[in-house]
This record gives sequence, structure tokens and C-alpha cells, in this order.
Amino acid sequence: MIKAIEELGRRINTSCADTFANRYFGRFFTGDMTLKYDDDAFTLSLHQGKVIAIQAGVPNTGIDLGVAGATKDWRQFAERKSLTVSITKINPNNLSLLGAPLRTRQNFNALAYLCRVFSEVLEEQGTAGKKVEA
Repeated sequence: MIKAIEELGRRINTSCADTFANRYFGRFFTGDMTLKYDDDAFTLSLHQGKVIAIQAGVPNTGIDLGVAGATKDWRQFAERKSLTVSITKINPNNLSLLGAPLRTRQNFNALAYLCRVFSEVLEEQGTAGKKVEA
């Protein structure tokens, strides 16, 4: 799973940088985004939309904002590619938002795009829907 997260960070800084920064307002985000895939948690530290560090686990300061889900939840997200739809409680296999509601609301577009790119990486690596050792 760490390879998928490292690829996500690389894409956010390279091929997806302009889209993340300008279309999804990532350039305004400084802080940590945590993604949980089953029991595995990974945190990307960003400064003005650039990934500056990746670490396994939750930061000591707690979760700034993020998304959590089981394998089946991320598989369902891969089909929808919509974080808004995927966090709705009426849907089976919904993802959960992590962190403070106001911080999440302020940075929802950037978080949603990060999840979309993460989903694409999982699909390309063939790990969408499979439990992968960290």
C-alpha cells in the first residue's frame, strides 16, 4: 500500500499538480490529509498544495482531515469517483470523513480530488479491492 501512497504523492506534485492546485484549490491547503484503507493509515503532509512528506499512520497532532474506508468501500468509490456520493450514509459501502467538519468543508474539493487520484492509482496497480500488505 505504501507504493500506492508514494505514487499518489508523486502525481499530486507532477502530472496532477496544475489540476489539484488550480481547479480543486489545493494551492490554498497546508496541513495533513490522512487516507485509511482498511486498518492501514497514511498521511500526506502538504504545503500550499505540494506534498512535502508521506508517513505511515496518523500524525501525532491528530487527523487534520481525511477519508477512511474498508476495501469494499474504496472499490465502490472507484466506480462512482464522487466523494459526495460516497460519504452519503444511505449508500452501502460508504466512506467516512475524518477530521474537523469546518476544515473538511473548507478543503472538500482538494480532498475529493486526492481521493480520485488515489482510486486511479489503486486501479492501475491492481490493488483496488485487494488487501495489500504495507
